[in-house]
Amino acid sequence: DGGHAALLVAAIGLCTVALTAVHVGVNWPISRSSSTTMSCIFLAGMAVTTVLTFNVYASFDFVATSPLAELFSLLRVFAFDLDIVRLTCVTGTNSQVMRYSVKLLSLPSAFALMAFGVAAVSSFRPLRHYASPSVAATQNSMGMLMSIAFIAVSMASLEAFRCHEHPNGKHSL
Repeated sequence: DGGHAALLVAAIGLCTVALTAVHVGVNWPISRSSSTTMSCIFLAGMAVTTVLTFNVYASFDFVATSPLAELFSLLRVFAFDLDIVRLTCVTGTNSQVMRYSVKLLSLPSAFALMAFGVAAVSSFRPLRHYASPSVAATQNSMGMLMSIAFIAVSMASLEAFRCHEHPNGKHSL
């Protein structure tokens, strides 16, 4: 469906801009940053870790009631839950293998989007100062993304070992 594809393209564009901003923020010289800015960055990192921890709790097999059920459903996007972006509508398939593969490719895709955004920003001479495309800065940003996404990547890698019930009553991994 064209609407879902446009939404997916918009989400990819938004992710590219956000990841480029993260790269700039992570590699900005600390001597130029105020203590308020650093506190905000640390608080944002702790908030992401908390959200991902809530997703671990949401994956447990229990019945959550309101308002916890609504909170868990809102936070699913941070655990690479592809039902949020309706990827099955864009691809036309609901294959468990495809969904699992896309989950595992989410972080390398984020690396690629960040590299693309940094290359685009650094190609403009006035902005080159803000987005350093150096190897050290890129490694720093990728390490930061890995540390933020560690819980989500761990949950996605264990997804293959979760039992799924089929409409015929059978179960499979």
